[in-house]
Amino acid sequence: MDVGAMTVFLYTFTEREKLYNLIELLTGARFTTSYTRIGGQTRDLPDGFLAALNQFLDEFLPQLDEVDRLLTRNPIFVDRTKDLGVISKEDAINYGITDRIFEVAGLIMMSAKQAVH
Repeated sequence: MDVGAMTVFLYTFTEREKLYNLIELLTGARFTTSYTRIGGQTRDLPDGFLAALNQFLDEFLPQLDEVDRLLTRNPIFVDRTKDLGVISKEDAINYGITDRIFEVAGLIMMSAKQAVH
């Protein structure tokens, strides 16, 4: 990773692994879409889950601050990524972009009821 932010990658990779461990504790699998369902969850929280979640949150917030300092205030990263991903209003419309990116391009989203068909 040649943007002056390898440390950030490693920090966030570690935090992602901690989240996967929590998900595995909760659902029995690291990647799953079957734990939640219409009407609720398949089962109650396992013993120790809330304590593990609270510990993760206590440790994660300082890590998030550190990542913010290392990445968003890193002059090398900022210089190399500034003005990347800018999209004009015209391109947003032509590419069919919607939702938040549409709004960031300076356009207003219309609901289906407002849109002219």
